[in-house]
Amino acid sequence: IRAAYNKPESWPSKDEKAQLKELTGRIFVFISTALNFIADKKRNNPHARLQIVLNKLRDHKDSPLAHVDGLYTGVIHDVMSDAEPEMVVEMKSVVGAVVLLRDQLSPRALDSLLGLPSGTSVSNLALLGSVIFLPESEDSVIQIIHQSFPDFLVDATRYTNSDIVVDPRQQHKVLAQRCLEMLTGRLRKNM
Repeated sequence: IRAAYNKPESWPSKDEKAQLKELTGRIFVFISTALNFIADKKRNNPHARLQIVLNKLRDHKDSPLAHVDGLYTGVIHDVMSDAEPEMVVEMKSVVGAVVLLRDQLSPRALDSLLGLPSGTSVSNLALLGSVIFLPESEDSVIQIIHQSFPDFLVDATRYTNSDIVVDPRQQHKVLAQRCLEMLTGRLRKNM
């Protein structure tokens, strides 16, 4: 990350490295996700993103899942902090579908299922690149990097922001309704 952003050898500081090492608990998924988040080229500010990770970890250090919860809270807060209300609703719909669908869909299929304009799921999920892998092709499936992310989003005791926390019952209801609408609109007698 230092080389990619032409940061001096002194970045990050020894103190920041020590804090990160202590707060991560040496959990691989955490370390991997934190590095992806800090290095995100779309946001282009590794120093600020490192501070987000460290601050969120400190906020959650007393919980049994502190490492992961703090990191995921920071990732979501970074994406949603300046989002318009319409974007929050759209993001919740897209992310909710991704985390709850048993079989993962391609971006094209997800947009179709949710009744969204083409490219909507990609534009929303691209902001969560440190936790969700977007395929190069519109026809390859979207993948969640680690199961701890959906677990975090569906547990209102771990993530309390109601704007983006996913209520599985409500989200499944929306998905079922969209499936029925698609079937009703496309199925014909004696196909």
